[in-house]
Amino acid sequence: MKLYKIFFLFALALITSCSSDDDSTPVNELDGIIKVKEFTNDTHIIELYTSTGTTQQGYNEISLRIKDKTTNNYIQNATIEWMPMMHMTMMNHSCPYSTVEKETDKETLYKGYIVFQMPQNETEYWDLKIDYSINETNYTVTDVVDVPATEKE
Repeated sequence: MKLYKIFFLFALALITSCSSDDDSTPVNELDGIIKVKEFTNDTHIIELYTSTGTTQQGYNEISLRIKDKTTNNYIQNATIEWMPMMHMTMMNHSCPYSTVEKETDKETLYKGYIVFQMPQNETEYWDLKIDYSINETNYTVTDVVDVPATEKE
């Protein structure tokens, strides 16, 4: 009987110590990235981030998150598509880009890449159209993105 009491106390101590571990330390989802720009529409603010805080000619890994203007909360379950577009004097064209996916182990960040083939100039510019859906409601926002030339070509 004494052995059962010892076993019971040991099991109770083990269960108590396991359940008392508190892993509620908040994770900073923005570690290593800097805000580039905010796009806004009537309902949301879309924040764009890169590791440098800028976009440039060439490959750009871009993170984004969507903030509800009414609640100031970030959206955790959105479906996002984007379309970069270069507006030239005689034509428009896009460039290589990825799908936008939810970042692993992040609650509010989504990530993809865009390869801007050419820089902006005084009369030609890039814009980025973001189409997204939250709870089966569709939204869109479009804004100009600065794409200066890189030193490396």
